[in-house]
Amino acid sequence: MSPWKGWAWAALLIWLGVVLDQGAAASFQIGPGRPAFALTFALTIALFIRPSGGAILGFAVGFAAGALSGVGMTAQIISTAIAAYLAAFAAKQPAELAPMPAAAIVAAAVLLARLGTIFVQPAGGIGPYLASASISALLCAVISLAVYPIARRIFQPKEA
Repeated sequence: MSPWKGWAWAALLIWLGVVLDQGAAASFQIGPGRPAFALTFALTIALFIRPSGGAILGFAVGFAAGALSGVGMTAQIISTAIAAYLAAFAAKQPAELAPMPAAAIVAAAVLLARLGTIFVQPAGGIGPYLASASISALLCAVISLAVYPIARRIFQPKEA
């Protein structure tokens, strides 16, 4: 697959994630935590690309999430870019990565991205914010289990 086709698929999945974040995330909310579809899609894609590409995806998702939420755009961009970079770095051999370890990487990266914005969130206490971040990370891990086979089919190079 050409690199442009891969980036087009990534852009389409990120756009779908942003739409789901705005429209359907509240339906999947459990307690204080709600899933971040765009971040989950970007982190799952980042497992199959180089760390620099993961950082670019993280930047795009952080920009979109920060622009739509109105909370600390700079912190949102930096934390998601770092989380996506580290997710791509953690998956050294995506061909050998099973879905459960991939979901664990996504959950850890979502938690890292959420904790990166802890200092710019509205006052409400650190306990509820940590609970929200933890539940959000678990919800995103479950969603990544469904997205991982799709991303593997699209982004993994074909065996010759």
